[in-house]
Parts: sequence; structure tokens; C-alpha cells
Amino acid sequence: MPEIITKNCSNPNCKEINPQPLINFYKHKSHKDGLTSSCKVCVNKSVLAYQKTPRGKEVRNKTNKKYRESPKGRKSQKYHDKKRRTRPEVKEANKIWRREYDRTPRGKEVKIRNRKKYLSTENGRKKHLERGRIWGKANPGKVNANTAKRHASKLQATLKNLTKERKLQIREFYIKAAKLTIEIGIKHHVDHIIPLQGENVSGLHVPWNLQILTESENIKKANKFDFTYNNESWRSK
Repeated sequence: MPEIITKNCSNPNCKEINPQPLINFYKHKSHKDGLTSSCKVCVNKSVLAYQKTPRGKEVRNKTNKKYRESPKGRKSQKYHDKKRRTRPEVKEANKIWRREYDRTPRGKEVKIRNRKKYLSTENGRKKHLERGRIWGKANPGKVNANTAKRHASKLQATLKNLTKERKLQIREFYIKAAKLTIEIGIKHHVDHIIPLQGENVSGLHVPWNLQILTESENIKKANKFDFTYNNESWRSK
């Protein structure tokens, strides 16, 4: 019996030219010739049409779920997830999404909860302290600004309705003083023109009451106040 090398597709609507080579048919063990009766093109069309039906979607979802829960499926999903996360465009998209999510009430709640959970561990506390030390060395001006803010708050020398812009102006004084200390080599301080703890009057921790002095000038000035706006009389003494 001569070997069959071609076959006709059984689908009457098949647009392929018949007879077709056997490579155009899928394998099917239950058929005599071991191939499907319809060609690959027709089979694919029928499968796609079936998958769009409610029953097809249900079967496909169950099959996919079963595969994902299998050891092989979990391993494959883990590999593809890792590969996807390392793509530059995905990394950037995740950063944008995380930034927006952290601003929502739910995101803030999750962030606070995760932070507390992380800091409750010994490793988390060590890393947090180490990052704080590194940040403090790199940002001495901001550290000094935060320290001064706490000190002024204890003395009740702050304004509750101070705007964000004003707060940034206060911070800039301390950042500039720290830069001058590094660049010139002479220690600079941020001084309150009207002292926070003066003998006769006390000032406020606000940008219009701040000035930058060298350490020696600040020590000389101390808590002196001559009841003028500039308070410069201490320089002539």
C-alpha cells in the first residue's frame, strides 16, 4: 500500500488548497491515520471561536488556574514575573504606580503598617539606624534644621499657621550655614535675631527672625537684644 503524503481537510469552508501535506494537520491518536480531520488553520479558527463563548471562557479559566497551581506552572509564573519586573519600562511604570498609590488613604495605611512591621525586627532597626547615620552625614543642614525645629517647639516659639514655603525658607538657612562651614572651613550657625529665650523679650522661629553668623559671632551675641529690629549693637562691644 503506497504511503499517504497528502490529505484533504474535512471542513467544507476550508480556504486552503486541497490536498494538503501532512505537516498541515495536528496529531490525533484516536484517528486511523493519526491526524486530525481538519487542517491546523481550521482547527485554530474553531478553537478561537469556542474560546470566545461563555462555556469556552469558563473551561479556559479552569485549565489556566489548574496549570498555575501546579509545580510547573508556579515555577514558570515566577520566572516570567521576575523577567517582566526587570524590564526598564515595567520598572518605571511600577515606580509611577507606587508613587500614586502611596498618596491614597489605603496606600498610606499600608505603608505605615509595613514600616512598623519592618522596624519591629532586629534587622530592620539596624538598617534603619544605619541609613539614618548615612543620611545625617550627607545632609547636616537638614539635620540641624530638624533639631532647631524641635527645640523651638519645646519653647513654644513656633507659629501653627506657618506656610510650607516659609518652612522651606527656614530649612534653607541651615543648609546654607552647613555649606559655608564646609566650603570656608569656619563653623557657621543660624542665629535668631530676637533670641528665643531673651531676658526681656523672646522671638519666634520664623524665617524673618533668622541670620547666619560664624560660631565666634554667635557666642559673642549670645541672648543680647537692644530692642531694635536688626539687633546689631552687640558687634560694637
